[in-house]
Amino acid sequence: MDNGILEVFPKLDEVPPGIASQFEEMIRCYLQTKSKTPTLDIFRVFKHVGQVYDDEGKLVCLCKASRDAKKEAAVYILDHPLSAHRSVSSELTGFGGATPTVFIRTEEASGCLVWFVENNNGVIGDHKHYQFSTLPEGISKLSIFHLRFGCADSHNRNTVTKIDAQKVHHLTPIDFYRILSSNQQVQVLFNHNVQSPKSQQIIITR
Repeated sequence: MDNGILEVFPKLDEVPPGIASQFEEMIRCYLQTKSKTPTLDIFRVFKHVGQVYDDEGKLVCLCKASRDAKKEAAVYILDHPLSAHRSVSSELTGFGGATPTVFIRTEEASGCLVWFVENNNGVIGDHKHYQFSTLPEGISKLSIFHLRFGCADSHNRNTVTKIDAQKVHHLTPIDFYRILSSNQQVQVLFNHNVQSPKSQQIIITR
């Protein structure tokens, strides 16, 4: 493949045009950022996560180096919207809220590019329980998402929250590389009282 990219998953010609265009833009920005800064700027304190910028210097996606990076791309494809499967739907966000994720491999390394969630208000763990309010369907979607993919690393630091004008937190799962494995415990954290949140944990052994 051109520009030093040896492998892309999913293949761009096997996804709908809208998603392929999104992936192409993420890869283009990655190559452009690498040409200017061969060693990507680290995202916060996460040494395995680099920052990728667009032409205007805006953070558009994160580059995560991981041997299981292809799993994260697989989760995005499988987390299709309710309207249709990924093979026919260009809707970028699926049922569980996974953000666009594409796996790439170069001669130097392999990893995944994850679209950056803009204007977020941190992760759930940044908020006190009395500051946190969400809708029941948001908790249901998050729980179903983690159960479906056998996520073994779901916690309040792996869920991004965006607060709307009504002070309601909308949840987006992130960092789900510990998934799709056998013989592991699946942990689902959910809030069963949106007015006075308390965490309850379900542990299921697969």
